[in-house]
Amino acid sequence: MRRLPPFLLLFAFALFTVTCNTPRQVSKGPAQEKDPRWLAVDSLSEQGLYASALERTELILSDAQEKGDWRVEFQAWTYRMAFQRVTGVEVDSSLRAMEARAATSGTPLKQLLHSELAESWWERYRSQRWMILERTNMQEEGDDPATWTQATFMAKVIAHYRASLDAPKDLKAIPVGELGPLLAGGKDIHLRPTLFDLLAHRALAVYRNSETRLSEPAWRFTLDDPRDFDLFEPFIFRQLQHRDSTAWEFQAMRLYQSLEHAHLSDDAPDALVDVTLQRLDYVHERSTLPEKDSLYLRALGTLQSRVINDSCWAEVIVAIARWHAEQGEKYQRLAGDAWKWEKRTARALCDSAIVRYPGSFGATNAMAMKARLERGALAVHIEEAVAPEAAFTMGLSYTNTPKVHLRVVKDPVQINGEHRQDREEWLTKQKAVREWSVALPDDGDLNEHVIELPVEGLPFGHYTILVSDSSSFTYHQDIIAYASFWSTNMAMVDRYHGKDLDLLVLDRTSGSPKEGVKAMAYVRNRDQTGIRRFIGVSEFSTDKEGMVRTDLKGEKGEVLWSLKEGNDEYISGSRWMYPYEREEQEHVRTYLFTDRAIYRPGQTIFFKGIVVAQNGTNNMVKAGFKSTVRFHDANGQQVDTLVVTTDAYGSYHGSFTAPMAALTGRMLIDDGQGTAAVQVEEYWQSGPPSSWFSIRPGSTAKLGQEATVSGVAKSYAGAPLDGAKVCGP
Repeated sequence: MRRLPPFLLLFAFALFTVTCNTPRQVSKGPAQEKDPRWLAVDSLSEQGLYASALERTELILSDAQEKGDWRVEFQAWTYRMAFQRVTGVEVDSSLRAMEARAATSGTPLKQLLHSELAESWWERYRSQRWMILERTNMQEEGDDPATWTQATFMAKVIAHYRASLDAPKDLKAIPVGELGPLLAGGKDIHLRPTLFDLLAHRALAVYRNSETRLSEPAWRFTLDDPRDFDLFEPFIFRQLQHRDSTAWEFQAMRLYQSLEHAHLSDDAPDALVDVTLQRLDYVHERSTLPEKDSLYLRALGTLQSRVINDSCWAEVIVAIARWHAEQGEKYQRLAGDAWKWEKRTARALCDSAIVRYPGSFGATNAMAMKARLERGALAVHIEEAVAPEAAFTMGLSYTNTPKVHLRVVKDPVQINGEHRQDREEWLTKQKAVREWSVALPDDGDLNEHVIELPVEGLPFGHYTILVSDSSSFTYHQDIIAYASFWSTNMAMVDRYHGKDLDLLVLDRTSGSPKEGVKAMAYVRNRDQTGIRRFIGVSEFSTDKEGMVRTDLKGEKGEVLWSLKEGNDEYISGSRWMYPYEREEQEHVRTYLFTDRAIYRPGQTIFFKGIVVAQNGTNNMVKAGFKSTVRFHDANGQQVDTLVVTTDAYGSYHGSFTAPMAALTGRMLIDDGQGTAAVQVEEYWQSGPPSSWFSIRPGSTAKLGQEATVSGVAKSYAGAPLDGAKVCGP
C-alpha cells in the first residue's frame, strides 16, 4: 500500500499568496496547538496504518458533530477523505458524503465544505481530463461521474465555488484568525483578513482558468470595455450585467468587485492594492481591446499615485516594471531599436521601489526582478567539425557579460562511454589546450547580443570549448557555457539507397572523395539485459568515389559511423536507420468545441480548443503551444485559417464565417491535432426547434406540419424551391 507523505493532509485553502507587508493587527482565534487526538491519527498514518487512522478520524468526526465544533469537524472531513482514498473507498462516494453534510450544515462549515468540494471535483476532472473530453453531449448523463461531460464537471465545480461564497456578510465578519488550527498563515496574513477573502481567492484561481468553459455562444461575455480597467468606486459600483452571466470571466469580475468593495474602507490599503493588481493583470491578459496596454499602464499609474505614502506603492511600481520587462522581450537585434531600452526602464523602476520602501515586500520583489534583469547569460555556437590546423570562428550569445574567458580542452569520445552526470565539472578540471580572454561590447541595454570570435587552429581530435564570465571557471558559481566539436579533415553524408544505406566520405577542405577511409557502422538496440548499446555490425573501406554501400545485415535502430584515416578520426552523431520501436513519446491532441452544432451561411462560427499532451498515463494541458486552425468547406476545400497560441491553461479560441456562396453541409475545423465538425445549412425556424424542417426537391409540405428531413431547403419556407411545392396552411 502506498504510504502517505506527512504533509498530505495540509489544507489547500490555508496556503495563499500575498503581495504587501504593511503590519496590521489580526484577530486571533483559538490556540494553534495540535489537538492530541490528531497527533495519534498522524502517528498511525506515518506507520502506514491507514484503516486504524480512519477509525480514529470517524470518532473525532462524530464527536465534533455532536458538540457543534465546526473547526474540528471540517478538519475531520478532510482527514476522512484522504484516508478513504488510500483504503479503497471510491472518491465519488467520499465526495457525495461531504456534499450531503454541506447541505445540512451552517456557516462557516457549509462554505468551507463547498470550497473543499469544488477543489476536489476540479482535481477529479483534471486527473481524468483525457477521458472526459472524449465524451460527447449526446451521451446520457446521470448521477454517475463516469458519464459526465466536461460541461457537467464544470457546472459542478462552479456551483460549489458559488456556494462557498454564500452569506458574504457573515464570511466577511469572520477573521482568518478564527480558523484556529486550520490556518497555516504567515506574516502576510493581513492580505486575506477574512474567511471571505480566503475562499474568494481560492475560487478566483479556477475562475481565471479558461478551461472551465469550452463551447461559447456567439453572444458570450468578453472583456471588451475600457471600464474594466477602472479603479476604486467607478469599478466597484459599476453594474455588471450580461445574458452570459455563467461565463467564468463574468464570475471573476463580479468576485473582484466584491473583494475590492470589502477593502475599500480599510485603514491600510494593502489588501485592496493586492486584489486590484490581480484584477488589472487578469483584465490586461484577457481584454480584447487593442489599446489594452495603454489602459493598463494608465490604471497602474493612477493606483501608484493614490498609495504613494504606503509600502504597497513599491508593489505597484514592480507591476509597472514587469510590463516594461515583458515589452523588452520583444526586442529583436535585426529589427531596429524598438523595445531596446525597455528592460533598462524596468530596472530603473525597481531601483525606485527599493530606495523608497526598503525592506518592504514590494522592494523584495523589485530586488528579485532587478537580479533577473541583470543576470548574465552565455551560449556557444560552433560547427560540429572544423578543418585541422586552420583558424575558425565560433558564435557567442551573451547577456550582461562585459568580458569572457575561453578555454579549449581535449574531450575524448568513447562509443558507449558512460554519460557523465558531472560533465561540466569534469570539463572545468581538464588541462587547457588554448586559453584566452575577450572584452565584449555592451551598451547596457540588458538584452542579448551575438558576436563571432576567432579561434586558433587545432590538431586532429575531439575538443570542447568553454566560455565563462570568470577566469576561475568555478563550477556552480561562475557562468559557464560550452560546446564540443571535431578537428578533422573528413566530412560525411549518408542516405538511403533502396533498403541500403549509402555513405559518402569527402575531404572537408577540397570536397574531393576520400578513398581507403575505414568506416565502422554501429547500431544501437537493447541487449539481453535491456540496456541500449551501440554494437559494431560491419566494417568497410571507402572506394575511389569515397563511397560505402551496405544494408548493414538487416539491422535496424539508431546508427552512427566511426571514420578513421591515419591519425584522423571522426565519429558521427546518431540517426534512426529503419522504423524502430522508439521510447514512449508525448502525444499531443486538441479537443475542439463550437458554440453550436448548426449554422446558416454567413453566420459566425465560434470555436475553442484545449490542447492536451499525454505521455503514458500522465496528461496535462500545453501552454504556449502554437498551431494553425484550418476551416474546410463541404468539398474539403480550405476556406480560412487562423494562427493560434494556447494560453496558460492550454486553451485557445477564435471564429470563422460560414461561407455564403458554397455548397452547404458538413464542414470541418482542424488544427492538425484534432477536428470538430459543424453543419452549415439554409433552414427556416417557425416556433420551437421541433418545427424546423427541410424540403427535398419534388416533395410537398405544409407550414406548421412536421416534414420528413431528407434534404436541405434552398430558400426560406414561403418561397417556392426548385422542383418543390410549398403549400400554405
